[in-house]
Amino acid sequence: MAGKQAGRGISFVPCTLQIAQITACHSAKERRCRAVLVIKIAVLLVFLLSGYFIGLKYNAFIEGTAIGLLCGILSFLLERAFRKVSLGRVVGALAGLVTGIVFANLLLLPLRRISPDISLAWFILNSLF
Repeated sequence: MAGKQAGRGISFVPCTLQIAQITACHSAKERRCRAVLVIKIAVLLVFLLSGYFIGLKYNAFIEGTAIGLLCGILSFLLERAFRKVSLGRVVGALAGLVTGIVFANLLLLPLRRISPDISLAWFILNSLF
């Protein structure tokens, strides 16, 4: 009769079990939040370090680091914007982007055979369009 109330036939879960379930649920949510935060910090560090090393190449490491920081912040803002957009639209946009890049590469293919210096090809394309 320990699991039932006296005379009513209603079973109850001991209070300690309920508290353990609530605590376990809360800690799982907390762990997920911490994991996401660690990943976001890692992404920001990747942007910062890549901006720093690119800046070192051109003797502008402060500017490179600042641009890396801005790109990291921009990636977080884009992530929030993509959460509001449906998956179909994101896939369609990525398919259009890939298609555009492939056709641009196909357009440059004959120009690469004429001139191995791609900057000349870009100059010609910019003057045409």
